[in-house]
Amino acid sequence: MMHNYSNESDNSTLRFVDAVELVEIFKIIFAVVGIVDNFLICLIFIRVRKIRTVTNYFIVNLAVADLIGSLLLMPFPFPTNIGPGLFSEAYCQVIWSNLLFWITIKASIFNLVAVTIERYYAIVYPISHQIRFTKKKVKIAIACVWCAAFLSNIFIIYHVHYWDGRCVTGWLDTGKNSRAAIAVFLFLLTFFIPVFIIIVAYSRIVASLKKQSQSLNGQMTGVRRGNCSQSILHARENVVKMLMLVVVVFIVCWAPDQCFYLAYNLGLSSNYVSSTLGEFLVLLAYCNSCINPIIYALKNKQFQRGFHVVFSTKKRVSPGNTSMWTVTAGRKIEQSGTASV
Repeated sequence: MMHNYSNESDNSTLRFVDAVELVEIFKIIFAVVGIVDNFLICLIFIRVRKIRTVTNYFIVNLAVADLIGSLLLMPFPFPTNIGPGLFSEAYCQVIWSNLLFWITIKASIFNLVAVTIERYYAIVYPISHQIRFTKKKVKIAIACVWCAAFLSNIFIIYHVHYWDGRCVTGWLDTGKNSRAAIAVFLFLLTFFIPVFIIIVAYSRIVASLKKQSQSLNGQMTGVRRGNCSQSILHARENVVKMLMLVVVVFIVCWAPDQCFYLAYNLGLSSNYVSSTLGEFLVLLAYCNSCINPIIYALKNKQFQRGFHVVFSTKKRVSPGNTSMWTVTAGRKIEQSGTASV
């Protein structure tokens, strides 16, 4: 019996080691894909001035967070033994703990909340939106997103520390109840409440779009005016659908890890962090950083056109003849007839 138990334990250990190696391989793949496609989104935003709308500022900020997160997914060598001192403590808390990576993750979800609120005002309260969401205020909001992301990860300073030549994790000066309270607070603050706000806001956005569509169909006074209004409404619907897809993908990728990690901190799962399940749920979470740009490429007409502006040398006319972009050597020369949504 003892021999069988030992074999089962060894097999379990081997399965975990294999899972860790597989996760590391996929992390590198996701990192490379995330770096390339998020860099392209940032490049298009920089090169094509016309797509710098209020909503796209938030989208490119999400791409920046995903780009940094993808860079931090790349494997870096860590020292196996470090000497005592202030630098060692800082190294453990900032580098070894992946503090910067988790800041980018929190920045992503806070940014999703921000862009959801922006779309909510744009569609439900369009007049108020023009006052509240100027480009200057949006840049301030983006700065606040990153500040909030940093502050929400400040607990890492108390969770990771230097001890006897190595970095270790553990809750200093906190009991089991305090650890559980901190875990619940962080789960609510950085995941559950933001997701709840996003779901409620998009529910109201969808209801408002349906109401506007019905009102438009009943009040058309002219073919040209009706076509123009329908085009704007259709463009808004497409943006909302794209952002809702981004939110759904984020929830699908991150909810399992967040829920199991909460259970781990509550004492309901003793080995989640070092389990095969934990490794694969973290892997699922990592793939989120390289999916968003693919969604933009498939769903966002502005970024599709921007891609052609940056990489094409031919004259392009957008669908519906609403805009014309003349491109020479990757530069936009002239554009006319575009409408803001």
